[in-house]
Amino acid sequence: MQEALLAWSIICFGQAIALSNGLWTAAISGLGHVAPVSLLAIAFNAATILAQCAIVIAGGGLTALAVAGALGSLGFRIGAVAYLRRKEPSLAKINGGWDKATAVDLMGPSLKYFLTEVGALLLMKADPYFIAAFLDPASLPVYAANYLLAFNAAVISIAIGDAGNVYVSQLWRTGTTDRVRAIVLRSMRVGMGLMALGAALLLFAGPSITAVWLGDGRFVGLPVMATFSAMLILYTQQSLLFGFSRATEHEVYAGWYLAAGALNIGLSFVLTPTLGLVGVALSTLLAQAATTGWRIPLLGLRRLDIELSQYLSHVAAPIAALFIAACAAIWLVTYGPRRPTRRWPS
Repeated sequence: MQEALLAWSIICFGQAIALSNGLWTAAISGLGHVAPVSLLAIAFNAATILAQCAIVIAGGGLTALAVAGALGSLGFRIGAVAYLRRKEPSLAKINGGWDKATAVDLMGPSLKYFLTEVGALLLMKADPYFIAAFLDPASLPVYAANYLLAFNAAVISIAIGDAGNVYVSQLWRTGTTDRVRAIVLRSMRVGMGLMALGAALLLFAGPSITAVWLGDGRFVGLPVMATFSAMLILYTQQSLLFGFSRATEHEVYAGWYLAAGALNIGLSFVLTPTLGLVGVALSTLLAQAATTGWRIPLLGLRRLDIELSQYLSHVAAPIAALFIAACAAIWLVTYGPRRPTRRWPS
């Protein structure tokens, strides 16, 4: 118990540092140094994971793992501050101070942001509780592992697609909306294209991927994976447009996310006992499709001054064609007719 409490305390300390690192990440990105801060974060994350792997192999315990995580966050903080002082030395001369008016102005959007994240948590992270409550808890690892594969595809797609947020913010302040539209449409094609490819791969090569990763018999099944794919394609689209809209100081989505989270909880109580694992995933998909899945894209496009027809022709139609082509190609490679192997004449 003492080791667990010590490790938990160190983890909390590391998470506090990681949370406060967002200030430095925002400062560096806001000044236009988007790629360097991303590479710095990737480097320290990779170093932390490698260190933790080495600790596990060497037989280290929870405390050592927690220390490695905290040192990774602290290392990123030191590296980010050093980079910022070298590239923007004028910032080091600014003396900050408490300003009540500024704090009051920030409370409104901060509260909306908090409520949005609560709704997103209820929407996307409630599945394990219903599986444990209504179904066999032994099915939870397989469900969670397969969901993690699909969710990571969405995370990667969003991380690459929303890299232009800082430029949208800068251009919006200057009133250069034409360039904003170009960046948003191009970024949406990239992010949604990556998610479409990831979904196609998981749909038709999912059993092979999970077999290599976890062993045979660990695939959650095509109905559940198809539901994951549809859910996360919607999630990627709304997250990207949400991010670009938020970059223009448009924080109006808390109510829709809370409604989606509440609807997901309600549907899960009904569909999980009747449909099993499919019902768990389907609850999230239906809740999202009824609320955030359509409303956030419409609000985001309106805020960014992008016509729906323009979005459909420049993003939705090409991505749909890419998804169909990718599904056909992966199906042919995985399940299509196999040609007999030719042998060279002796």
